[in-house]
Amino acid sequence: DGRQRYSLGAGLYKLRLATNEGQGKSAGSRTILAYSTDSRVIWLHLFAKNDKGNVSTTELKKLKSLADILLELSANDMAHLIKLGELCEVDEYV
Repeated sequence: DGRQRYSLGAGLYKLRLATNEGQGKSAGSRTILAYSTDSRVIWLHLFAKNDKGNVSTTELKKLKSLADILLELSANDMAHLIKLGELCEVDEYV
């Protein structure tokens, strides 16, 4: 599919995204996702490559901790957090 993915461990993945027409993925944005085998994908962080080369070690540790918590939540807990506005559900049509 053309997207480049890199495992960061603990269910975290970094994807390179082309965000400006005429520029490749290397000059685009990066997104950090948490993924579990039950098809749950949680978008945790998005940053432009020209603003920040990568996440810091401290940020990565915090993202891994957050991913651990969010990936362990039940479907009901996730739905409750979405209803409260603490999380936002993104579907393929957004």
